[in-house]
Amino acid sequence: MAKFHSFKTFGPETISAGAKWENNWTADEDYIIKRIYIVDQEGKDLYNIVCTFQIEQFVFTKDKIPAALLGATKLTSLELDLDLKKDHVFKWAITNNDSVSRTLYLILELWKE
Repeated sequence: MAKFHSFKTFGPETISAGAKWENNWTADEDYIIKRIYIVDQEGKDLYNIVCTFQIEQFVFTKDKIPAALLGATKLTSLELDLDLKKDHVFKWAITNNDSVSRTLYLILELWKE
C-alpha cells in the first residue's frame, strides 16, 4: 500500500509576461506522483498560466492545460498516481500568459510503495 513520502518543491520562479519556465528533475528513488500543485506566491488564480508535463517520453498532458486544473491545495487537486522510477526524468514547461510577471512554485506530492 502506497504511503505519503515527501514533497518536492521547485521555485519560486518568477516568469515574465509571455515567458516560459522549463526545467526537469531526475528522480533519486522510485516514487508515485500523487498530485502536482502549482502555487502563485501572491495567491493569484492560475487561469492564465498553462503547462505541460512529461515523464521520460510519456507526455501526460498531451496539450497545454491551465494550471488551475491541477489545483493549489489537496482539496482541489486531481489525484494522478503517476509512476516515476529512479533515474527517470520529470519535465515541465509552464507558460505565463498573464500581462504581468508571476512568481510560482511547482510542488510534487510524492508517495512510495
